[in-house]
Amino acid sequence: MPIVSVVGALALFLGGYIWLSCRCDALGRELRSLESEKERLQNEYLTEEYKWMRMKSPREIEKALEKHNIMMTWPKTEQVIRLSDMNLIDEPLPAEDDEAIQFARIERLLLNE
Repeated sequence: MPIVSVVGALALFLGGYIWLSCRCDALGRELRSLESEKERLQNEYLTEEYKWMRMKSPREIEKALEKHNIMMTWPKTEQVIRLSDMNLIDEPLPAEDDEAIQFARIERLLLNE
């Protein structure tokens, strides 16, 4: 009787070991597959980001305007309005005609434009 229980325990141990080994192999394959997909998506993202940066360049914008027959020129100096950063202003600006002064504000990530 003791030999049967030893053989049964050994069979149970070997079955658990084989199941655990197969499970580890399957997880390893899944991990490799996910890592290769991540790398592919990262490369695709970088490619699309590069295309977008090229498309936003002044030369490409001029090409697109020319392609669509849109005649535009650069603004004259007196047409350009420069807004200062609100974080740099220490004291509030005085309001004219009892109206509060409002500034346009855009939160964005600056890239090499």
